[in-house]
Amino acid sequence: MNKSHINLVILEDHRSIIDGYLYRLKENPHIRVVGAISYGEELERILDQTPVQVLLLDVQVPISPVDSNPYPVMQLIPKLILKYPDLNILVITMHTQPILIESLVEKGVNGIIFKDDSESIKKLAKIVALIAGGGVYFSKVAKQIILNADSASLTKPVLSVRQREVLEL
Repeated sequence: MNKSHINLVILEDHRSIIDGYLYRLKENPHIRVVGAISYGEELERILDQTPVQVLLLDVQVPISPVDSNPYPVMQLIPKLILKYPDLNILVITMHTQPILIESLVEKGVNGIIFKDDSESIKKLAKIVALIAGGGVYFSKVAKQIILNADSASLTKPVLSVRQREVLEL
């Protein structure tokens, strides 16, 4: 791999969304999309074959064409980070629940964008380059959710690790 290029994999189950990401990513000729997959079962095969700097993923994609259960992204993020130390994860999701956002941050993602955040989506190529370089990016709404969760955690009971795992499932 040429060091000036950023290899990226997209894990998203809606073709129109993938096409939108590809359109935005064209703005940076150094970003190479080495995979755009719709099923979770395909992810590690691609990561094993090609060095990838950025994984752009949705948190709710099916496992396979015959298994529509959600791919267990929340359980796999820490394992992926350990197995692929150069991998940076950018989550783009429509889910804005504070417990989900807080869990993603705790698990080590490098960024979160909401699908309806057109300002961030327009800057997707720049955000991917930032994250590939070790930076972080959280959309304005995601930052606010994190800040609110942090301040609320001072007054509300905290869920145990097991309770969070159950909620994620």
